[in-house]
Amino acid sequence: MRDSHKHRQNVGFIGLGTMGTPMAMRIIAAGYPLTVYNRTPSRAQVLVDRGAVLARSPLELAQASDVVIVMVSDDVALDAVVSAETGILPAIRDGKALINMSTVSPGIVERLNSAVTARGGIFLDAPVSGSRIPAEQGTLVILCGGEQRHVDAYSALLLTMGKKILYAGNAGMGTRLKLTANLLLGGMMGILSEAYRFGTANGISPELLFEMIGAGPLSSPLYTLKAQNVLHRDFTPAFPLKHQYKDLNLILGAAEKLHIGLPLTQAAEALFGSAVDAGKGELDMSAVVIAGADRPAGS
Repeated sequence: MRDSHKHRQNVGFIGLGTMGTPMAMRIIAAGYPLTVYNRTPSRAQVLVDRGAVLARSPLELAQASDVVIVMVSDDVALDAVVSAETGILPAIRDGKALINMSTVSPGIVERLNSAVTARGGIFLDAPVSGSRIPAEQGTLVILCGGEQRHVDAYSALLLTMGKKILYAGNAGMGTRLKLTANLLLGGMMGILSEAYRFGTANGISPELLFEMIGAGPLSSPLYTLKAQNVLHRDFTPAFPLKHQYKDLNLILGAAEKLHIGLPLTQAAEALFGSAVDAGKGELDMSAVVIAGADRPAGS
């Protein structure tokens, strides 16, 4: 079962949120027969209109698919679509693949790998680096864990959604690499929030602040992109703030198991937690900059 035979390979996609819908759109545009499932069926309509088949349950989807891709929000959602009575796992058999692209804990990834391979299936963890616009453009970076030969076998399918695959090692290592990326992402946005708060408190305009950042060695594509959200007060979610907060919690949980301290990450997690408590969880993660600026002095 190789991707050179993509038109005979049936793909199932579960989870049609901010990231999942454009990723699934890239797959169907590449010519793969696609079955989709989402807890809220109406979100699947845009894909059904383009030829996808809507399944009534994850189990029905898995029964109709050679490879199942899951892109959901957290451990609880992933466990529900895989292990429930109407979940994916009962349909796994020799040669059927499950590719988890969700950002979840290393622990659940390792448990799923064991469960899938015990049934003769193939498991890859392949979370992505990038947000909504790269998902729409097919320019995500895909961080893969699993057997190298299986990553190679599904590389053409994965590259319908991304521009590059980084192979991290055994199953679980893709997730560990993704959490490392999101540790840096949360820290960069957290310190930007404090720079914004400090600068504007000193009478520096937001426009001048971001011009200074972009003009020298502090420049980064992330800050250039998120400056537009802040300057225009447009926090349409490309990556919801609540998901970054969830990822920082995952990172700190993994660090505790490794017996390592991450004090700056703890501070970023507290900042994002305050933003969630302030009702900004559904906004783009760049809203943490404004949430930080709105905090009372001394907090």
